[in-house]
Amino acid sequence: MKPPNPMKIRIMADYGSSGIWAFSDPPAQGFRHGMLEHQRLKLPKALSHAFDLWIQRYEDEAPKDLLDIDAFNVEGLRLATLLKQYLGPQRHVEYQGEHEEGDSPLVAIVIE
Repeated sequence: MKPPNPMKIRIMADYGSSGIWAFSDPPAQGFRHGMLEHQRLKLPKALSHAFDLWIQRYEDEAPKDLLDIDAFNVEGLRLATLLKQYLGPQRHVEYQGEHEEGDSPLVAIVIE
């Protein structure tokens, strides 16, 4: 189920994803979270491509334990900040980073 107008957006890496997720906290009308395609947000080509490269890096490096977590999180925060600038102040955007241990994500960082 897609939200009609996702006001809360989380940037988070996952295999085969766009890297952009809409969420409702608490869940509203059966919707908790869902991936958003770049075209749904009408992202500029350069920003969409940057997200694609970020996810591709995750897919290529994380399974082999080659992912530089700090550099990956810096890039994720940069993308979240660019997305917030693009979407404007009415949208809540946060970044859910990767943790050194792999299983536990970092606490979400809200982009102001």
